Amino acid sequence: MERRRGVDAYREPLAFAYPPMDINNMDRINNDEPEEMPMNTITYKLSPVLFAILLLLPTGSVQGAPDPLAGPVITSFSATPAMIDPGQSALLHWTVAGATSLTIDHEVGTVSGSQAAVSPTATTIYTLTAVGQGGTATSTAGVGVGSGSLVYQDVYDGALQDNWRIDNWGDPTTLPAASAPQRTGFAIETTFTADWQGFSLADIGDNWMHLTRHYYSNTKLLEFDIYLGGSGDAEALELILDDAAVHNQTMLTDVIPGWDVMTTSERYGHWHHVAVTLANLQPQTASFFRFVLFNSISGARPHFFLTNVRLATITDLLPPLIRPGSTTVDYDTLLLPFTTDEAATYRIDYGDGNYSQTFTGPAVIATNHSASFTGLTRGTTFHYRITATDSSDNQGVLTGSVPIIDPPPPTSASVVITIDPATTQPISPWIYGMNFYQWTSDYLDNLTLNRLGGNRFTAYNWENNASNAGNDWFYHNDGYLETSPVPGEAVRAILSTDRARGTAHLYTVPMLGYVAADKNGDDVTAVTPLSTRLATRFKQLVYRKPIATAGAFTTEPPTDDDFVYADEFVWAMNQLVPGGIYTDPTTPTFISLDNEPDLWSHTHAEISTNMPSPETYISNTISLAKAIKDVAPTVKIFGPAHFGFSGMVTWQMHPSFSGGYWFLDHYLQELKAASEADNRRLLDVFDIHWYPEATINGERVTTLTSATLSEEQAQTIVQSPRSLWDPTYTENSWIGQWYGGPILLLPRLRARIDAAWTNTDLAITEWNNGGANHIAGAIAVADNLGIFGQNGLFAANYWPLQAPSSATFDIAGFRMFRDYDGAQGSFGDTSLASASSDTAKVSAYVSRDSSAPTRIVIVAINRSNTSQAVGFNGLALAGHARLFRLTRASNVPTAVGESAIDLTRWLISLPGYSVTTIELTETVAANTYAAWRLINFTGTDLTTEAISGPRAKPANDNVPNLLKYAFNMIGSGAGQAATPQTFNAQTLSPSGFAGLPFGTLETPSSKLQITFIRRKASSNSGITYAVEFSNDLSPGSWATNPATTEDVTALDATFERVTITDSHSSAKRFARIKVTAP
Repeated sequence: MERRRGVDAYREPLAFAYPPMDINNMDRINNDEPEEMPMNTITYKLSPVLFAILLLLPTGSVQGAPDPLAGPVITSFSATPAMIDPGQSALLHWTVAGATSLTIDHEVGTVSGSQAAVSPTATTIYTLTAVGQGGTATSTAGVGVGSGSLVYQDVYDGALQDNWRIDNWGDPTTLPAASAPQRTGFAIETTFTADWQGFSLADIGDNWMHLTRHYYSNTKLLEFDIYLGGSGDAEALELILDDAAVHNQTMLTDVIPGWDVMTTSERYGHWHHVAVTLANLQPQTASFFRFVLFNSISGARPHFFLTNVRLATITDLLPPLIRPGSTTVDYDTLLLPFTTDEAATYRIDYGDGNYSQTFTGPAVIATNHSASFTGLTRGTTFHYRITATDSSDNQGVLTGSVPIIDPPPPTSASVVITIDPATTQPISPWIYGMNFYQWTSDYLDNLTLNRLGGNRFTAYNWENNASNAGNDWFYHNDGYLETSPVPGEAVRAILSTDRARGTAHLYTVPMLGYVAADKNGDDVTAVTPLSTRLATRFKQLVYRKPIATAGAFTTEPPTDDDFVYADEFVWAMNQLVPGGIYTDPTTPTFISLDNEPDLWSHTHAEISTNMPSPETYISNTISLAKAIKDVAPTVKIFGPAHFGFSGMVTWQMHPSFSGGYWFLDHYLQELKAASEADNRRLLDVFDIHWYPEATINGERVTTLTSATLSEEQAQTIVQSPRSLWDPTYTENSWIGQWYGGPILLLPRLRARIDAAWTNTDLAITEWNNGGANHIAGAIAVADNLGIFGQNGLFAANYWPLQAPSSATFDIAGFRMFRDYDGAQGSFGDTSLASASSDTAKVSAYVSRDSSAPTRIVIVAINRSNTSQAVGFNGLALAGHARLFRLTRASNVPTAVGESAIDLTRWLISLPGYSVTTIELTETVAANTYAAWRLINFTGTDLTTEAISGPRAKPANDNVPNLLKYAFNMIGSGAGQAATPQTFNAQTLSPSGFAGLPFGTLETPSSKLQITFIRRKASSNSGITYAVEFSNDLSPGSWATNPATTEDVTALDATFERVTITDSHSSAKRFARIKVTAP
C-alpha cells in the first residue's frame, strides 16, 4: 500500500481497487517486474503465484416464516385444604403464564389474580381454563368433602395372610409360628446370626409370582407388636421399605414410643406397639411391597418376636395434581416432563391441533414422569392432554401446547472430548459377546463370543444331555437343553454352528459334584432325603476319569453306570467338533468352571443346601482345572463366574473375608500357588457377573424393561455403566453405600488381580443394565462396550433378561459397535484414551485399526435428554466421515450423512438420548491445506487441480484457494463463504475473524500497518506468512523488515489476528504478504 503523510489510507475507496485490476499484470508483478499499482491497494505475493485484492461486499438477510406462538402454561392448580367438612370453604390457587383470560367451571366463572374461594357441598373436581394468543390450556384440582376412616389389612396375626411371605436377607434364623412370649398365640421369632442380615416380610406370593405394591396415597400406616429379647442390640435394627439402597435411616428404636426414657429392663423382655407413617419412613418412593428389619451394626445379634402386623388404608377421593416441567424441543423430538402430587400412571393424548394420537406411560405408578415424542413436524404446534390416574382410579387432567421450533445451530461446544492418541489399549475381540447368541444371530450380526452358561449347566450331564433347572424352574430334571440322547449334543451342535459362523465359544463344565440322571420333567426336591435324591435322580460327577478301572475316553460313554467324567467331556468335545477347538487362535473355544458357585445353596438346593467352604471350593477348582488342562493343555479356563459383588468380596458373608481381604484375593493367591507348583497356569481368566444394584424409587435398574420409562428411570439406566470406572459417579445402591462413594469396579478389580496374580485376564460373562425396550438400554449397552474396550477386558457376554428380538433396543447398542452400517462396519481393535468434559451427559470412545491406521471410528453417546454440541481435542486429523445414529425413534441405526471433517474444528450436535458412530477414513493431518481441501471439495473436484488446487479460483473472485485457507475465509461466520465455490473477496474487519488483509496508517506515527488472519504455528498447518516491503516495486526490492513490530490477538485454537507495523517512514511504501505452502 502506498503511504502518504497526513492521509488515512483506510478512508480510500478500497472497493474501487477491484475489478479494474488486470490479472495478467498481477502475474508480472509477482515475477518482480515493475508495475504501476493503483493507489491504496495491498498485494499479497504467494508461492505458487497467488494474489488477492481487497473488495468490500454488501451483506443482507432473509426473513423466514414466523414461528408458531406458544400457548399459555398452567404451572400449578390446587386446593387448600384439599379435604373439607360439609359447610366449609377451600381456596383454589393457580399459577399461569401467557393467558389473556381465566375461567373455572362449576359456576365459579371468570377469575383473575391467583386464587378463588369455593364451598362445594360434595366432592368436586374443578377445571381451570386459560386462554392466550397461542391457544388454550386446562388443569384439574379437587376438593374432597367428608373424610374417610382407616381400614386395616392384616399381614401377620399368628399366621401370614394372603400373599405375604418371609423373604429374608442373609438367612437369619426365623421361626414363622413360635409361641408368643407373655401372651397367647403365635409370633414370628427371628434371631440374627451374622452381620448385615435382614428380616423381611414381602407381599410377593410363592416364588415371587404375585408381587403387590402398596401406595402411600391410600396406605398410610404400618403397625406391629414387637417383643425384644435379650438385653441389648435393638439399636442395630433399621426399619427399611423395599431396598437398602433407598431408605431414610429410620431405626426401630426411633419409632418405639418412649424408648429414650426407658430403662433396659423396660426395653427388653416386653412387648411394644409400633405405628409408622409410611410416607415419612421413605419419602423418596411412592410405594412398597416389603418391609425389612435390618441388622445395621457389625457384631450385633438382635433377637425379637413379631405379631399383629397390619397396614392401615384410607379411601382416596381426589385426583392427582399435575404440574408441568420445562419442555425441551430437540429438532423433531419433544421431551415433556411433569410431576404428580401422588403416585400415578398416565396417558397423553396429543396431535397437531388435536388429540388424535395416544401415548401410554409406564405401568408402574410414580410421581415424576417424562414422555418423549419423536418424528414431529417442525413449524407446527404440539397439543397435549395428560390424564394421570392414581391407585384409586381418580383422574387428573392437564392440557397445553408447545411450538415445535428448530433450535439454533450450536456455535460452541457444550461438551468437549479430549483424545490422547499416545495412550492406547488393545481391544480384545471377545468383549462383543452374548449368552446364547444362537437365539439372536439371525438379526444381530458380527458378535464374537457365544457363551453356554447359566444355572442349567451346573447339573448338565453330557452323556445324555439331561440337566436340572435349579430354582429357575422348580428344580426340574428335563431335556430342556437337548432332547437328543446323543452324547454332548447340547454343546456340540451350538459349538459347531459358532465355528462355522466365525464366533468364538465359551462352554461350561460342571463342578458342583452331581449331574442330572434323567429327563423326567418333575421337581426332584420332592424326593427326600437329599441322599436318596442324589442316589436316584443324579449321577456323581468325577473330575478325572480313572482310565485303569473305567476304561479309555470315549465319545459314546455308557449311561448305565453311576458316574459322569468331566475330563472326558472336555476331551469328547474336541473329537466331536473338528478343527482343534482348543488350539484355534482365530475362533477359539474357552471353558468356564461352572456358574455362580456363591449361590449354589439357593439355585441348586436340589444338589446341595449348604454353601461349600472357601477351601473346599478352591480345592475342587484346582482339581478340576488340572483334569481339564491334562486333556486340553492350551485351553483358556475362566472362573469362578461369581454371581455378583458380595460373592467375590465375602463369599456370601463368610467370616474369613472383609473389605480389606476379599475372597477374590484368597482365590487368586491359592490358584497362583497351585499353578506354580504344577508348572502350568490353572486359571487364565478371572470371571464375574455384573448386574448393577442401582435403584430408583425402590426398583432395581435391571427390572426397568418398559418401552415408556420415566426420565428418572431412563437416567438410572444410562448412568449405571459409570460405576464400572468413573471416580466422579456414585450410584444409588447398597454397594455405593458400602463404599461410601464411587464403586470403580474395573479399576479396583484390576488392582486386586494384579496384586494377587499378574497377567490374569478379567472377564464379565454376564451383564445387563436394563432398558431392553427403550433407547436407554441401547445407550447402556453401547457405553458398556466402550468401557470394556477402554479398560482392557478379555471377554464379556451380555445376558438378555428377556427373550431378545429384532424389535428390542438392547441389540441396537451392539450394532453401533459391530454393524452400524448394515455391512458389519465395526469399531477398531485399538482404543485411544478419551475423556469427556461432562461425562454425565456425553461419553465417547475412539478406536484405530492396527491393519488400517488411517481409519478412526468414534462412538459418541449422549445420555442426556437434550441435544449436546460436542467438540474434539487432541486428535489432529481430518478425513472423510460417515455418520450413523441411533435415537429413541428406532432401534435400527440410520445413516445421517457423509462429509469431510477436520476433527479439531468440527462441532457435532448429538440429539438427546442417542448413540452416533463416526467412521473417519482417508485421514490426513488436521489443519493442513490437504485437510481443508478434503473438507471443502468432493468427487472429481477433490482431485482436479484447476478446481481444488492451491492456485485455483473456483468462485471466479480472483481469490485463490490457498488464500481462502490461509485467511479463514470459508465457514459460516462473518467474512466467510460457505464453500470455496462461493464468491468472496471480503476484507477483514478490524475485529474480525476472517477475510482478506487490510492496511492502514498507525496513529500518530503514520507508519504503515498490515492486519491479517494467520494460522498459528501450533496448529501444524505447515504454511508460512511473510510480510515484505518495498519503496518502489522494483525487481529485487521486496524484503522483510526485521524492525517491524507485531501485535497478536488469539482467536481460537487455530487462528490469530496479526497486525504488523512497519518501522520505515519513507514517502512511498508498499507492502505484500507472501503465503507459502509446503
